[in-house]
Amino acid sequence: MKKLVFLITIIFSVVVSFSANTSFLYSKEATSVYLVASFNDFEPVPMEKSFTGLWRYNADLEPGEYLYKFIVDGKRTIDFSNDKVTAYKGEIFNVRTVQEAYVFSKVGDGKVKNVYFDNQRRYINPVQKGEIYLSIEFEKNDVEDVELQANASSVQKSVIEFNNTILYRFHIFTESEVLKYRFLIYDGEEIIYGFNGSEEFFEFDFNHPIISYFDIPEWSKGRIYYQIFPDRFRNGDSSNDPKGTYSWNGPHNRNSLSFGFYGGDLQGVIDSIDYLEYLGVEAIYFNPIFEAQTPHKYDTTDYLRIDDSFGNDEVFSNMLKALHESDIKLILDGVFNHTGTEFFAMKENFLKQEKSDYLDWYYIKSFPIKKSTESYEGWHGYADLPQLNNENPKVRAYINHVIGKWMSFGIDGWRMDAVDQLPESYWSALYENIKNIDQEILVVGEFWRDATSYFEDPSFDSVMNYIFRDAAIAYAKGGRSINFVNTTNAYIDKYPPQVLHGL
Repeated sequence: MKKLVFLITIIFSVVVSFSANTSFLYSKEATSVYLVASFNDFEPVPMEKSFTGLWRYNADLEPGEYLYKFIVDGKRTIDFSNDKVTAYKGEIFNVRTVQEAYVFSKVGDGKVKNVYFDNQRRYINPVQKGEIYLSIEFEKNDVEDVELQANASSVQKSVIEFNNTILYRFHIFTESEVLKYRFLIYDGEEIIYGFNGSEEFFEFDFNHPIISYFDIPEWSKGRIYYQIFPDRFRNGDSSNDPKGTYSWNGPHNRNSLSFGFYGGDLQGVIDSIDYLEYLGVEAIYFNPIFEAQTPHKYDTTDYLRIDDSFGNDEVFSNMLKALHESDIKLILDGVFNHTGTEFFAMKENFLKQEKSDYLDWYYIKSFPIKKSTESYEGWHGYADLPQLNNENPKVRAYINHVIGKWMSFGIDGWRMDAVDQLPESYWSALYENIKNIDQEILVVGEFWRDATSYFEDPSFDSVMNYIFRDAAIAYAKGGRSINFVNTTNAYIDKYPPQVLHGL
């Protein structure tokens, strides 16, 4: 590999000031190496040998031309990697030209304006022990190419262009416990970029990762998902139909379709497994199935009970067993940001008012507490859906208890409702709790926009891919194909690669 003496001006994404640091390098084996240069009146100064074998001397220099050469094991020699030379006092010296620190981006000029690489998942993305994605980013039209030098068994490179930057991503497999790596930047010459902008190798210790491992369950990748709204899917047991259940065959009207019950239940799912297999269904996401007053069940009254109109724990267990026998996974809807007004904590607030033990489970505004958002916060202003105070440790403990119960049945995943209603710190803590119970549980968030930040800690394995939904609908309505491509590429390029096959 060619080792060059070079000048590179770097701006880290965590640093706001520019620095012009000139590195003099000597790459051959030697016992001692000194630098003789005009910037220090040609007095020999010792160069330091790094663990990579490179000899280096760094100096902050003003723009201009400088003469230099080396003393290697007592013998004076020029730098043969630099063909710019001149004679001075009867001796040949190399010439180093130091440019202004700030330069505009230009491919092939040997100057790199900005380097973006720091401790965030965008750049350092460990998947599991021995597997990691490393990315480095530059302004467009600033470098020709980038390669990775590492103690890796496999390296795959991809290049991703954004509006103003270009990102080089390397998918790495290694058998080493400590990955040593540095980037080779090509821009008219070869520039070695390593730890702290030097030629030293970066190190990633798989036993002590600086960023947490993140991978989604293998079973979830590329799987075909099917959503079931239980009340409207299939009535398999008419004995549990709610009073006033509408006929499956109609007639239908706006009121019946919006607020009516149609008798769908879990037995209906069991009876339809052959049909689901015929469709190619490999996983089912259920809308809420816990006890509630409405057909949609988002107004939960008891998270620990299957709604009577759907069945009971035994029927649920039978359904789960039947689905698993057909290799169909089951994902439950976790509506943990609000409850119904008949939930036990809110019922006690109505009953005991100021003396209730559950006032801090919600956001109470005034007394007496009435079924009104003048008395308490409601989800999107709906009094039927009082907003839970998820910052309360007792609320968190209750939700953990709920999650633990249903995971004990052997479910395969959770779809978390309305995640933008709660801080990311809440979801990342809940995610950790779930994964501590079972790493193979899929955790999906309902989020309608760019979800990149949710994958940083992370908070979710995946999100409901509404960005794709919106792009597909817009295209189906006659939109331009380029708009569809740009919209979908926006998240494909930004999300961690391991997420994409589970969206």
